[in-house]
Amino acid sequence: MQGESYETRDEKISEAIEAEIQAKMHPDARPIDVAVQGANVTLTGHVANQATKDAIIKMARGTDGVINVTDDLVIGGGHPYLDWFFPWRNQNKDLEEGEKGDW
Repeated sequence: MQGESYETRDEKISEAIEAEIQAKMHPDARPIDVAVQGANVTLTGHVANQATKDAIIKMARGTDGVINVTDDLVIGGGHPYLDWFFPWRNQNKDLEEGEKGDW
């Protein structure tokens, strides 16, 4: 990676993690913030349950260039607008069906 700036490398890592999270999560799940500094990743946001939290952390750790993952994810918290507009949605599930085993 000679000649490549850390900012560019950080952005690539961040984009890879965000793309993987977005591909595996339900469209109505709350967004997860990904901050990258060097080989360190910090994840923040709300998730529905421990399984989702564990899967996101595992995926981030498995990303090329990542050495350390700081977990600032919070279980629960709901999504007030979606909960109000779509009260029938499953608020305890963030991951798409059939994708859990792939992480």
